[in-house]
Amino acid sequence: MATPLTAISKYAGVLMAVMCVLLMFAFVIGDPLMQYAGAPGGGATGGGATVVSWRGGDMNERQMALAVRHRGVLAEFQRAVYTLGLQAAEEAGVDDLGLRIQPIALPRTTEEGVEQDIVVNKLLAKRARDAGMVVTDEMIVDYFRALGRDRVGNEQMRQILSQLKQPGGRSATIQFVFDLMREAMLAQRYLASYTYALQTILPQERWEDWRKLNERVSVEAAPLAVERFADQVEEPSEEELLEFFQLYRNNLPSPVRVAGVELPSPTPGFAVPRRVKLSYLRADFATALESAMDEVTDEQVAQYYEENKDQFVAADRALFGDESLFGPAEGEGNLPFGEEQPGDTPDAESPGPTAPEPDAPMDPAPADAAGEPDADQPATEEGAPTPEDAAGDSPADEPASDPSASPGEESPQEPASETPEPESSETPETPAADSDDADDTAGEPVEEEEEEDEAPDSTDDEPTSDEQPSDPTTEEGASDTPYQPLEEVSDEIRRALATEIASRKLEERISEARNRLDDAFYKYLDKKIVADEDPEAEAPEPPAILTDLRPLAEEHQLELKETDQASMLDLRDTEVGGTFEANVPPAAARPLFVLAFSPQEAELYKPLTTVALSGDRYLTLVTERYPSETPELDEVREQVVAAWKRQKAADLALEAAEKLAERATESGKPLTEYLSGADETYGLEADDVVETPAFSLLQFGPMGPASQQPTLELSQPAPLVAAGPELLQAAFDLEAGEATAELNYDRSIAYVLRVAQKIGTEDELRREFLRAGSNWLGRRPLYSQRAARVRAALVSDLQSEMDMQWERTPDEAL
Repeated sequence: MATPLTAISKYAGVLMAVMCVLLMFAFVIGDPLMQYAGAPGGGATGGGATVVSWRGGDMNERQMALAVRHRGVLAEFQRAVYTLGLQAAEEAGVDDLGLRIQPIALPRTTEEGVEQDIVVNKLLAKRARDAGMVVTDEMIVDYFRALGRDRVGNEQMRQILSQLKQPGGRSATIQFVFDLMREAMLAQRYLASYTYALQTILPQERWEDWRKLNERVSVEAAPLAVERFADQVEEPSEEELLEFFQLYRNNLPSPVRVAGVELPSPTPGFAVPRRVKLSYLRADFATALESAMDEVTDEQVAQYYEENKDQFVAADRALFGDESLFGPAEGEGNLPFGEEQPGDTPDAESPGPTAPEPDAPMDPAPADAAGEPDADQPATEEGAPTPEDAAGDSPADEPASDPSASPGEESPQEPASETPEPESSETPETPAADSDDADDTAGEPVEEEEEEDEAPDSTDDEPTSDEQPSDPTTEEGASDTPYQPLEEVSDEIRRALATEIASRKLEERISEARNRLDDAFYKYLDKKIVADEDPEAEAPEPPAILTDLRPLAEEHQLELKETDQASMLDLRDTEVGGTFEANVPPAAARPLFVLAFSPQEAELYKPLTTVALSGDRYLTLVTERYPSETPELDEVREQVVAAWKRQKAADLALEAAEKLAERATESGKPLTEYLSGADETYGLEADDVVETPAFSLLQFGPMGPASQQPTLELSQPAPLVAAGPELLQAAFDLEAGEATAELNYDRSIAYVLRVAQKIGTEDELRREFLRAGSNWLGRRPLYSQRAARVRAALVSDLQSEMDMQWERTPDEAL
């Protein structure tokens, strides 16, 4: 009789084959599916709602969350390779000559626009593949080797990968990173194919860019506060209020960045941003430095001075010719650069030369010309050739050689053709011991006779060439290299030594506390991971050392502080929020207010070490996280009504300002005079009118840490408040005697504007532009901004062509 065992034995071979196929399916397909699902054990992260779609593809919340985590792995690997290569080069004592490749920017945070960048890269990579572009494994390997300055080996890269975790908790693999990098490089290569279009700048565009930095105006402004008109706005209807609320209910109340300047937002926001609570320990550097100053002995200071004398070389003033270049001597008045002391005459008995030395700078211009540079001279970048140099003009052809030119028009590049040659004896007043050629001329009778013949007015006690020592070091107290005396630099040395001691001690205290917290955190994390994999297990409680830092603060003499619920903007304004990652290259260090809102970087109770610019050290734990919230209308009704009225009042204020501007233009009077006699001024008086100093549309900001180029930002001329680009451009578009009206950026003030003064006529500006040629400071960042706009237009066209649609706001602010 047939039994189940009979059937099994009969079809054992077939069943075994089926089982093998199922196992292969599980290993090959199952693991990616589990990674796709998200968390360990296959738990889904995020919902399945579509985030973004385009022709032929889309991404849901789960896929987007996974892609963001993948981007974090790739960005961290790239940063680790870069940092390791830089450290290896520094340890080898190799000067940093820069990278031979341009690192690919990999946004990884909400603030950097990671979601938008991920989708755009997908579309660009697809276009690159359609165009036949290929990125091989060899190209990726070469990129990573160059990123590590050819000092990071394969084994080191494997160690970095072993510490990086994919979604699902598994270590990242080479192929995993290569696939991510391949897409990023394909996107970059596709954009690079448009290099010519990105770098082409027409002459008219160059002229427009130059004017943004070099055209200047001064304006008088009469401010009409929007709040003055709030009483004239009627209450909104329920339908109007609901429509207004729906429009801005998901907006977060946060400032916006415009042309490098942070300005208050012109639109309201009713959503509640994400918040965190922090506990942190602070080590005060100033206190540690004061204590360390007492520890530094005079012997240590003297020893440091002897071992590091080259740091204290005194300036050899003889190299600069005239001692007056260094300013007045002690006890003399502080006069402007280039002016003589009262009573100074050319016949003074100072040993300075009557003509400049061959290598010395030209004499300063007269007092009436030295204060300001000649307006006809274009501003050039340091080290950049002048337009005349670029054209290959000889010194004789330069305008400065024209004897009719004024002193202010002389070019600093003009060779000192009228100064004596180095071998000339026409500088009898200069003692041989002070000359660079003293060793060569000392003791030569011919030189001595020439000096006696050509300098009959020399004093009898002035040493002759025969009396000069052949080596200046033989004089008492003289040396080959003049150093600052110890007493002048002892305080500087003491502070430097104390700073090193204080920094080391603070680092030791913070490290000891960090190690204690790290041990507790990772034990807690292991238990948490195990509990997450078991649906029936209870989540472990964090240990007391992580929830109460008081014992640790007392043990290591650290100050304990906590924050209330704080949004990213709130945290940025705190002392701890503005600190930066410790033990990270400055260009790559991120501020704590960003780290604290990144769950991947700052899990709950994970210790973070940061340092402030003042030297204070911080050890921080994120103890609570609060999600973003979208309120209902009844919860924020008063806030919504006030914002609605404020927008309507801004329109009324602008309308009133436009009427005032029109009448002021018709009067042809300055605003102060017009307001003094006008019948209707909407509450403005002549005393309310303010005048700005001369300003340009753009101004120089801080030096870029990566580019080492000056950055440009929108000018904010005082006393104008939150001046946006539209307001500033309106000021530059005004003609003489004309007035206009414009709201400031956040629509809180309506300004009546009138030009007080224009610096230079149109023809003068054009001449200056032509004289500047291609050598003017600021052209590179402006050209880069144009390239960025072209790139943005290219991406926008691609998105439109692919019918890309976001179903929600990407990269919502934290």
